[in-house]
Amino acid sequence: TNAQIELAQLMRKLDMREPLDDAEFQGRVRSAVAETVALQRKSGIDMLSDGTVLDLGAGTGDTDFEGRLVVDLDPVHEMLALSPVESRVVGVGERMPFEEDSFDGVFSAFVFRNLTSVGQTLGEVHRVLRPGKAAVVVDLGRPRNAILRGLHRVGTAILLPVIGLLLAGAPREYWYLHKSLDKLPAPEVMFAGGEMDLEETWRMGVFGFVYGARLRKPDAAEELAA
Repeated sequence: TNAQIELAQLMRKLDMREPLDDAEFQGRVRSAVAETVALQRKSGIDMLSDGTVLDLGAGTGDTDFEGRLVVDLDPVHEMLALSPVESRVVGVGERMPFEEDSFDGVFSAFVFRNLTSVGQTLGEVHRVLRPGKAAVVVDLGRPRNAILRGLHRVGTAILLPVIGLLLAGAPREYWYLHKSLDKLPAPEVMFAGGEMDLEETWRMGVFGFVYGARLRKPDAAEELAA
């Protein structure tokens, strides 16, 4: 996509220390990242069932769920206060304040790298999902290919602190983002072999650094057969 090409060109310029106007840099980064993130969110939302969806780590509730009934869950009250969603609950993924089989879908975008326990959260997602329904996780990670993974690691070590300095004046926070990309296993490993079935993963962005994963809670007949 155009977003992938933009980000690849920016990373190459930085690696080769080519001059790049600050305003041009900021505008192109914002546009490229926003397009990639929006496309990945849209791909994940399209895989959800109709009905009631839990937005896990909703933040300010700016995701368009295309007419579905949404419940926002986030640990930060101040973020939820900015959400336009009517149903907002303060809480964490590891201990969700909901009954079993409450939701027709669970969606989580750019949250899993910041969880205290991925295992506990997946257990809770399984608990609150209705049988046969899906959860979709979107987040950032490293490429699957070892060579591309190394190149990507070098690129983010250079690019992300520069973005943080220019856009937010906070290079340390963006250095944390660089380090967090190595915090968890690849989604193909992390989501496999659990209570829910990993139905598919997909990737977007430079070298596939933005991933999506769809997991499905088995229905009653499937759980009995297992």
